[in-house]
Amino acid sequence: MSRLKQRGYDSERIQRLIKPRVDADLHVHSNHSDGDMPPRRLVWLARVMRLKALAICDHDNVSGIEEAVREGERVGLKVIPGVEFQTGRAGLEILCYFPDTDVFLDWLSKDGSAELREYLLRIQSATHDMTLRVLPAVNSFLTEQGVSSQEMLTREELAEWYEGQEPFYPGTLAVLGLKRLSNRDRDRLGIHDPREFNTKVVTPALKRVRTEANGAGAAAVETSIERAFGLIGSVRRQGIRAVSVLAHPKELETKGKMQLSDIRDLLRDLVLEFGLSGVEVNNSRDDRDDTLTWLRFAEEVEREAERTTGRPRRLMRFSFSSDFHVLNPGLASGEITMGYGMLDETEAHRSGNLSPVGTFEDLWREMTSQETN
Repeated sequence: MSRLKQRGYDSERIQRLIKPRVDADLHVHSNHSDGDMPPRRLVWLARVMRLKALAICDHDNVSGIEEAVREGERVGLKVIPGVEFQTGRAGLEILCYFPDTDVFLDWLSKDGSAELREYLLRIQSATHDMTLRVLPAVNSFLTEQGVSSQEMLTREELAEWYEGQEPFYPGTLAVLGLKRLSNRDRDRLGIHDPREFNTKVVTPALKRVRTEANGAGAAAVETSIERAFGLIGSVRRQGIRAVSVLAHPKELETKGKMQLSDIRDLLRDLVLEFGLSGVEVNNSRDDRDDTLTWLRFAEEVEREAERTTGRPRRLMRFSFSSDFHVLNPGLASGEITMGYGMLDETEAHRSGNLSPVGTFEDLWREMTSQETN
């Protein structure tokens, strides 16, 4: 901001330049998982952008939430605690929000939260180990592309990224690996952003490493749909409001290789069997047709749930979801930016690609009226 002012931009002009597509971002990652910014800086950035609310949803990690909440209190921004659970299935992740912030943080510091905290620590340890196991495979891929041995990824570089803290996350390998590829290599490989690197390089390597580990009889931490919703149910039974949401269904197509009809059936099963609260109908991965598809699926599942249970069922529509990780906007290849989604110099993304469905205020009312048990 100060640099902009030095260049002759007054406050009003700056605010005209900073016009996010949404007024809240409910899916961002900090450096407590595979993002590159500390929670307090995410909050500061959201405040500068005049967002009304921010949700930190780190992968299997809640350790950054209190820092974000306290910074939000200091600068006047609503911070919603969240977490993103893996399920052991490609492309399938479950977001969980805890809208009663003070109640959740108090509970998190007490014995009642031990099951959740211990599970997350086991997952983090396994994730850290898996990231280090995948590192050689990523370097092998880079070598095949002609990257020099002096430019290989190192454990020391990962430690620097995470400012000396653990665990390391595989997604960071995609960010750092992409930086080693020339523009010509990116075009040749069809890898233009970290997500594509993740899908084409890191995810297959993870599958191989997991298969090898299972074959060697290595003990694995259970990650499954049942385990994720079991934890959410345990939280709710203790009187803590917990809102469960299917994250980025588009990844069930791209990573999970699922047909649309199968994604719809999965959404139905998550609602009827596990009590899913909502679905991300607009994420930075989605174009207009994708969003219309997820909205249609939500309506169809609501009708089927009502026929099955005899009770009206409303699925929350989440559309304030950049899934922001790394602050590096403006590249021709596209980068995900808080409040905007995909933001780059291409015509389709010059103002971002998020398309909110409804208002944040209406969604917040639904979230805070979710039953606690």
